[in-house]
Amino acid sequence: MNFKFSDEELRSINELKNKVDDKRALVLPALWMVQRKNGFIDDLDVKYLEETLDIRAIFFKEAISFFAMLNDKPKGKFELKFCRTISCKLRGSDELIKLCESLLGIKLGETTKDGLFSLEETECLGYCEKAPCMLCNLEQIDTLDEDKVANLIENLRTKECK
Repeated sequence: MNFKFSDEELRSINELKNKVDDKRALVLPALWMVQRKNGFIDDLDVKYLEETLDIRAIFFKEAISFFAMLNDKPKGKFELKFCRTISCKLRGSDELIKLCESLLGIKLGETTKDGLFSLEETECLGYCEKAPCMLCNLEQIDTLDEDKVANLIENLRTKECK
């Protein structure tokens, strides 16, 4: 199912449009609306946004490719994104990624067959003093160790089975 703005979303976009000098300021809010509803933003969604908002598709595509939190393809219900910067790597993030790969049966950049988990790396989360850290969807989790990661995965699986 392709994205279409609801009446309320269109009102919200138009209110924002009246407050800005450049309509490209609508790119991120519009992309967030699509992602919240669909979980990702595909080429047909970008075409719809281009036609509806009269903003060239390239601006949407650039934002999708730049911001790690925007997805251009379906992801798991739980996106596990490990920080890939030096602070986290020095404190064991690579080993924790390998643990996740083993527990989930997938490699970095993949999604489990049941669509429950995606495993990725992301740019710095700004929590170097509590490295290693990760995002689970948009929740930041710090001071990771093997037990904490294994418990997180088990708790998410259990939560899904209820």
